[in-house]
Amino acid sequence: MTFNLKFLNYNLKFLPPFLVKILKGLYLKFSLNIFNSIVFLPTFRCNYKCPYCLVNKFDYSRSFQKKDEHHWRDWIEVFEKLPSSIIHISGGEPFLFNGFIELVNNMPRKHIIAGITTNLSFPISEFKKISKNNRRINTSFHPFGVEKEVFLKKVLTLKKIGFTIWVNIVAYPNLLKKIKSFIDYFRKRGLDVNVDPYLDPYYEYGDKEKKMVRSLVTRNRRIGFDHEDKDWKECYAGSKYIVILPNGDVYSCMAGFYYSTQAYQKFNNSNIKFFMGNLFDGSFRYKTKKMKCNLPCQEACDIESTGVKNVKS
Repeated sequence: MTFNLKFLNYNLKFLPPFLVKILKGLYLKFSLNIFNSIVFLPTFRCNYKCPYCLVNKFDYSRSFQKKDEHHWRDWIEVFEKLPSSIIHISGGEPFLFNGFIELVNNMPRKHIIAGITTNLSFPISEFKKISKNNRRINTSFHPFGVEKEVFLKKVLTLKKIGFTIWVNIVAYPNLLKKIKSFIDYFRKRGLDVNVDPYLDPYYEYGDKEKKMVRSLVTRNRRIGFDHEDKDWKECYAGSKYIVILPNGDVYSCMAGFYYSTQAYQKFNNSNIKFFMGNLFDGSFRYKTKKMKCNLPCQEACDIESTGVKNVKS
C-alpha cells in the first residue's frame, strides 16, 4: 500500500490551515504504523566542518570513503527488495553523492522520501532537477558555513518554486546566545524552524542550558539530550526502523551506530549488538523482536520513529 503526498497536499490546500495541520498529523501517525522508517546516509562526505557535527568530529568520512560508496543504480536494486518505507535521506551532505538526483528520482514508488537533509550549499539548479513528488527539504542552517542572508535567499527561492521546506538549527552550546535571534529571523519570514539539541555523550548541558534548549524545542517530541537516562528502554529499532550507511551496513538506530564505533564504544558496557548486517552481501535481516537497551537515545529521528518506552530491566 502506498500514499502520494503530492495528492494529499493538493487536496488539502483548500482547507483552513489549522485543519490541514490536524489531518496531516493523523495521516503521518497512520502511515507510520504501515510503513517501516529508514534513515539513509548515502555518503558521510561533507563540504562543511561544523564543530557540533559528530560525523565531522569523529571523521566518519575517513572510515566510509568515496570508494566505499555504491552506485545509485545498486541502491535502487536494494530498495526494490526492502518493504515499503518512509525514508529520510541525510549524511554528510547527500548532494555530494555521485548520482544523488538520479537516486532520488528513481526511488521505487512503494517508498516515500519524507525529507532530504541538506545544507543548501549546492546551486538552485541542482535542486530543480529533483522530481516534483520528492521536493521535501529538511534544511540545516549552519552559521559556521554560511551567512543567514545567503541561506534565507535560497530557502525562499526553493519555497517559491514548490518545495516543502523547513529549517533546522542545532543548539550548540557556543551558539545558545545567538540562537534565539536566528530563530526569530527565519520565523518572521514565514519559515518553519526546528531546534535540535546538541547530542554528544562527551558533553552535557548545564541546568540553565537545558532549560533554555527545552524552551526552544517546539516539536511535540521527547528530547534526547538527557545523557544520564540509562534506564532500560524498549523500541522498534531494528524491526520497524533502521539506519543504512554508505557501504550498505545496517544498524538498528543512529545511536547504535555511534555506540558501535571506537569513539563511543566505552559507553556501551552492556555489549548490546546494534549491527544488523549488510544489504549488499546478503547478511542483513530485520529484527523480529523489539530492541531493548539501557543506552541514551542520541538522535531525534531515533526517538521519533521507534516508539521508545521505558521498561523494567
